[in-house]
Amino acid sequence: MLEALKRASVMLSKYHKISFREQRENIQERTGKSIGHDVIYRVATEETNIRNRKDGLADDIYDYLIDSHKAVLQEALLEVCSGQANSVDRLASIIVQFLGVAEEYDLSSAAKISGTYSAYRPHFLEDGSIMVMRLKCGSEDHASVFKMEMRYTSPLGTESIEKVAGSIIPYEGNALFLGKIDGTGAPFIFIMSKFAKSEGVYAHAQGAVMVGSSGSLPTASAMLIVRNDDPPVPCVLPRSEAETLPNWNHINQVLSRGLVSWKL
Repeated sequence: MLEALKRASVMLSKYHKISFREQRENIQERTGKSIGHDVIYRVATEETNIRNRKDGLADDIYDYLIDSHKAVLQEALLEVCSGQANSVDRLASIIVQFLGVAEEYDLSSAAKISGTYSAYRPHFLEDGSIMVMRLKCGSEDHASVFKMEMRYTSPLGTESIEKVAGSIIPYEGNALFLGKIDGTGAPFIFIMSKFAKSEGVYAHAQGAVMVGSSGSLPTASAMLIVRNDDPPVPCVLPRSEAETLPNWNHINQVLSRGLVSWKL
């Protein structure tokens, strides 16, 4: 994404006659922040490493581009991806074409989802308990990937740590997450909708998850994800402990829709 921001800034200057100075002034006007006179130029030409800045400049540039020059940013994103021989974003684009959920892969929507989240779902082994999971959407190079981690005690009494990796497919205001559980290859699929914005980013979303693992019948349940820059270690909480979570009312409202499971 950072590479796409730099490329989009150059494209604005070169093809749309919006100089680096004008871009800086536009961002300053939007944010009310004071920005050095040549910072945008130095970022675009890689004289300044935007990744190491602590002033939120990357977010400010992104917000400016997505609101005022979305088409340019999308073009820059596609150029970055096409330059990566084995781009995982290209895989997501192929999935979009196969499913027919959209005409083309929407990288800008995937980028808005990027970040870390706490994820909640009913525990499939213990009635009334809540699984607290860790979700990371996007990576430094690819907006379309996600990773999830969960921990629970197996029926044999041993701790199970399961990790999921897959692709994010945004469509019509929703997002389809297609993943597999590492080691087993079992599918782990969920759809999120009702993405709610807070301070310019997606703060939370709700949906449903479906899991099918070897030796058991598939399960499905409601799920909630809440943006969290420092998500907790994945765990299972009994309801009495889950009720102490700061966003418990929201969690309970979503998860009370229930769990679909079968016993062998």
